Amino acid sequence: MLAVGLTVSVALLAVHITSLAFGDLRRGLPFGLLIAAVAGAATAVFARPILAMRPISGRGPSPWMYISGFAATLLMFPTTWNHHIHDELFTTGHMSIAAQMQNGIYPPRHLSFPDTPLRYHHGFDTLAASVSALLHLPIDRAIDVLTLFLFALSWCLFWVLGERFLGRSRAWLLPLLGLFCGGMPIVCDNDLPFLGHVLDACNLGKFYVNPSVSSYFFQHPWSLGIPVGLSALIVFTSRRTTQLVRAMVLVLSLAALSLSQITLFAAFLPSFLVVEFLTDTDESRVRRTARMVLTLGVALLFARLIGGFFTRSPGLIPMAFSLRVGFADTLRDTLLWNLQTFSILLPLAVLGFASMKRDRILFGLLVMGSLVVVNSVRYAGSNDINKFATLGLIAMSVLGAAALAPWFPARSESATRVSPWMTAVALGLAALICTSGFAYVGAIAASSTSMSLYIRLSPVQPNADDAAAIVWLRNHVGPSDVVYRASPQAWSYSQWGGLPTPWVQWPVRALGFSDEKIGRRIDLLEQKPSDPELWKRDGIRYLALDESFLDIEMRRLTDSWVNLGKAKIAYKTGHVRIVDLGPLPP
Repeated sequence: MLAVGLTVSVALLAVHITSLAFGDLRRGLPFGLLIAAVAGAATAVFARPILAMRPISGRGPSPWMYISGFAATLLMFPTTWNHHIHDELFTTGHMSIAAQMQNGIYPPRHLSFPDTPLRYHHGFDTLAASVSALLHLPIDRAIDVLTLFLFALSWCLFWVLGERFLGRSRAWLLPLLGLFCGGMPIVCDNDLPFLGHVLDACNLGKFYVNPSVSSYFFQHPWSLGIPVGLSALIVFTSRRTTQLVRAMVLVLSLAALSLSQITLFAAFLPSFLVVEFLTDTDESRVRRTARMVLTLGVALLFARLIGGFFTRSPGLIPMAFSLRVGFADTLRDTLLWNLQTFSILLPLAVLGFASMKRDRILFGLLVMGSLVVVNSVRYAGSNDINKFATLGLIAMSVLGAAALAPWFPARSESATRVSPWMTAVALGLAALICTSGFAYVGAIAASSTSMSLYIRLSPVQPNADDAAAIVWLRNHVGPSDVVYRASPQAWSYSQWGGLPTPWVQWPVRALGFSDEKIGRRIDLLEQKPSDPELWKRDGIRYLALDESFLDIEMRRLTDSWVNLGKAKIAYKTGHVRIVDLGPLPP
């Protein structure tokens, strides 16, 4: 299973780096996969003796890993296949980012302000665009297939860690807790219907209670970040391979993690260094620590060079963080937020830390670091600092599983006999830990349109004229060109065509754009100036207009521009015409 996890990391890096070199995913995808395949074959043939690589010995995976993984993935299928949750459908959402990559634009750009590269961990979108191309799937179905595959992979990698830390017969406990654990948002005391409590809309003052891991899995950086992060954890906690191989694979895993989920990347680097320093082995502590410093330094340099959240641009303002005491404004609300977010996992994690025999310092550091960050740091752009609470939940699930594991019978002859009532209590605690996670998936799977306040049910489908206009524009729009289209059809241009549109949504500020730039765009759209140069100065080159009342004013303006020779009708299909204002100013 580790081989599968590492293959995902290597494929992502290979496709990303070659696409950066070409400036085009359409060429980077085949060349990247070819280079990765040749490198893998060469490593297997020539490098294995040099690096002292040896096949992993021992028993194969338990068949229950595959059976339970298939069942859990089947449980996730209706929610994944029938709904578009969290960030999939924003103007700069996962559908639009992946579609933009298929237009030949790489690295991706922000779809409201495409003059600026996208500062984001977009590894999932790179893989989604690749899966769409390789399997000839629409973007939304490629996202679904990739999400389900990564969930099944995450289940199996959690199982691998479970065998390592809990034993073969109790390994099932870790994927169950790791992927479905959560706090108690369903006992939220504000005035919301039950579904609002389940579907992560539970507020405590001006903050929302952090939802379960199963909810976060649909925030797609976590879809990829969890299996890539688990692969890195398995490699780091391995003691059987050579140090050179371990260091090389860690560099690749962590670099891929920086493109996948920046929260995990930021937490793993310092934790790995501290654990390596504190671990007792026969080797010199200084030498071991120095090697880890070098490994993590190379990984950090690699990550900075390949972009993602390390993308730098004069159009982006620096990410601003501030210190505070407590998560909420009062001690009471801070305690309530932590109680509702972590629930009984926190005391179980303490018990697990006391009983875990190996690598407990690593998971203890991840838990403590997450608690410190969410209770003392604020990010000015959004509530995304809460993602450290999700990391805390995942790390607590490992320690919590270690606390509950002795209460379940083991097949070993030397295992202590466990009474049935202890097992029943442990099952009850595990069920309580996973209640919000299963409730979230189950509520959405059984949902109807009455839940549209909580989840986005579907993308906007273009009519036949707009579909033809989208096809034309995908072949003509430059990397920095914006396409004006009136709402709601504008969303279909972004979601299906990967085309930048001028509308501004709330995530824009979180991704590094100034209030001045956002305000200028909003003023332009509200005032609709008669000078086409003002539109071009803000990046808008093409205008897709139809004969509806929404476009009456814009049709009048563009007709005058065409008559004055300041614009031309570049394409017409049915009721939609595309007006070209000409190349944008430098």
